[in-house]
Amino acid sequence: MKKLLFSLFLTSVAPVTTQAQSLAGKTLLTGNIGYNSNGRTVQTPGTTQSEALDRQFQFGVGAGYFVAEHLVLGLSGSYHFLRQTNEQPDSFDSSIIHSWETRSHNRAVGPFARYYFMLTDKMGLFGQATVSYSWGDASAVTSSSNTYHITSTGRGGMAQLTPGFVFFPSSRVGIELTAGTLVTGFSNGKSSSDSPGSITTKTKSQFTSAAFGLSQLQLGASLYLGH
Repeated sequence: MKKLLFSLFLTSVAPVTTQAQSLAGKTLLTGNIGYNSNGRTVQTPGTTQSEALDRQFQFGVGAGYFVAEHLVLGLSGSYHFLRQTNEQPDSFDSSIIHSWETRSHNRAVGPFARYYFMLTDKMGLFGQATVSYSWGDASAVTSSSNTYHITSTGRGGMAQLTPGFVFFPSSRVGIELTAGTLVTGFSNGKSSSDSPGSITTKTKSQFTSAAFGLSQLQLGASLYLGH
């Protein structure tokens, strides 16, 4: 990754004969994709050790119009899939393995505003603010002596602030990198289980989180169409 960014930097500061491109009046089409796998060992005091694995995949698309030289307004949508698995030996009989698996699907759509801070004719930084309506569903399977299924659904809203880097190999194409986001929002959900005696539960929650780093890395591409 360091070599890639260094190469982009060298390309961007190399002498160029073309004038800086004008963004005002252009149409932006953008897309990004990301994948992350995280395995870990969980040791809770007073219990046996468990093995957990998280896998997540996400992608997003967007379309907008440059209302000013560095400002674009548009509409975006995203999809996020998360699979979590966990296995733990029984505290009294290690030959018995308790396991559970959760799969969740979340979607979001809403308007966005993006502002560019150009460093050279070939590269720049941007900040994107997005307000989204979100909805999703999840299913979980627990297994030990008996197997139970848990299902849940949720809806809510959120606001995100995402910084990014863009490199222009040509006047119409951009290569984008983001490494995390700041998000705040709320959700309303309900869940039910087929285990004996279980009842449907409803939840309301508010959340704020900031996640940045290589594990949040997403690679994207953008097209700049127009005059």
